[in-house]
Amino acid sequence: MMKKLKTLLVVLLMLVSFLTFGAENTKAEVYVYKNVTIWKSANLEKMHIPVKNCRIDVISCEFDNGYDITNINSSSKKLRAWKAHDVNTTLDEHMVWIGVLAKKSGEYKVTYDVVDKDGSVVNSHEISVLADEKKPYSYIKVNGKKAKCDFKSKNLSIPTGIFKNKKVKPSIKVDVKMNKGYELKGIYIRKGFASEFEKIKKGKKYKIKDTNVELKIEYKDLYTDKTFSSTGYVYM
Repeated sequence: MMKKLKTLLVVLLMLVSFLTFGAENTKAEVYVYKNVTIWKSANLEKMHIPVKNCRIDVISCEFDNGYDITNINSSSKKLRAWKAHDVNTTLDEHMVWIGVLAKKSGEYKVTYDVVDKDGSVVNSHEISVLADEKKPYSYIKVNGKKAKCDFKSKNLSIPTGIFKNKKVKPSIKVDVKMNKGYELKGIYIRKGFASEFEKIKKGKKYKIKDTNVELKIEYKDLYTDKTFSSTGYVYM
C-alpha cells in the first residue's frame, strides 16, 4: 500500500512540474472554468503572414473531451480563417489548428470562441493579423555575394565559391540590412564541428580554419515582438 502511495505521489509531483514548466515557457494565459484548466498559447495574440500563403497557427487547450473552438470569424473577406484540423491526443488535450489565408495585404482581426460540451461560451479571443509581401531582409551578403532567404522556412541559400583563394587562410564577412518592421538581433557562425555558435559583428572580417561554416541570423518581427532565426551553410 505504501509503495503505491509513493508511486502516486511521484507521478503527481512530475505532473505539477510539467504543468509549471509549460506555463513558464509558453507564457500562456490560464483560464479556469468549472474546474477545467484551459491554456491558450500566447503566440496567438498577433500573427504576421505572407499574402497568398497558408500559414497555420496552433491553439493548444487542455480540457475534458467535449470542449471545442467554434465561431471562427474574420474581419474581412480578404482574409479567410477556418478550422483546419483538430484532434484529441492521448493526454486528453484537444488541439485545434486555425488556418488563415490573406488575399491582399492589410491588417485584420480573427475571432473565435471556446465552448464547453453544452455549447456555452467559456472564453472569446481576438487575434490581430498583419498580411503583407514584405520580407525581413533587404539583403544578406556573405563575402560580397548575395544570399537568399525563404520567407516561410527561413532557410538561407548561400552561393558557393564564397572563399575565392583556397591557398590563403579563409575568412568570412557577413553584411545584413533589414527591411522596415524588422530588427536585426545578431549574426552567428559555427565553424566546422563546433558545438556552439559564435556571435560576430556585421560587416567585419573573421578568419576561419574550416570552410564548412553554418551561418545563423536572428531578427525580431516588430509587429509580433517575436524573434526568429534564419540558418544556412557556407561551402567552398
